[in-house]
Amino acid sequence: MFDVLNTELLLSIGKRLLSIRTALRLSIYSVTKATGFSHSTINRFEEGSENITLLPLFTLIHLYGVHYKDFFNFDKPLPSADNLKAQLIKFHKAHGSDAYMELFKDPKLIDLLEEELIPSGYFKTWRDVAEVQRHCRDTYGYSYPSATGTLNTAVEKGWLVKDEKTSPMRYRQGPKAP
Repeated sequence: MFDVLNTELLLSIGKRLLSIRTALRLSIYSVTKATGFSHSTINRFEEGSENITLLPLFTLIHLYGVHYKDFFNFDKPLPSADNLKAQLIKFHKAHGSDAYMELFKDPKLIDLLEEELIPSGYFKTWRDVAEVQRHCRDTYGYSYPSATGTLNTAVEKGWLVKDEKTSPMRYRQGPKAP
C-alpha cells in the first residue's frame, strides 16, 4: 500500500515541478546553473522516477518562489505564468536573493545545446537553423539571431552532424552527443 502511495506522491511532485518550470519558461539548463543539480537529476525529479529528498525539493520550491501549501495542493491549478514569475521575483527580493536574474538570462546557445536540446532528443531528426531559432524562441523565450556558427561548433565537437547537400543546411544528433 505505501509503495503505491509513495509512487503516486513522487509522480505528483514531479509533475508539479515540471509544470512550474515550463510555466516559467525556464530551461533545465538555467535550473541546473541555479541549483547545482545535474540535468539528469532534474529530469528524474520531474519524471517522478527519483526518490527526491526534502532538501533538494525545498531548494527547487525556493528557487521557484512557490509557497509550500501551494506547491503541495496538487488539486489547485498553478497561477498564470505572469503571476508565477512575479511571485518568484517577489520571493527572491524578500529574501535578498538575486538568483532570479540568472534564471531569466539567455544562456549561450552552445550551453543550451549541450545541456538541454541534444539530451532532450530534439536533434534526433534533422533541423535547420531557422527551426532551431524558432524552437529556442517559442519554447524558452531565447533569441539567437546567428546560430549557424554555434551549430557548426557542435558539429566540430561531434555532438551534431550536418547535411551539407540540403538547402537550407540541416543538423542532427552526432556520435558524441552529450
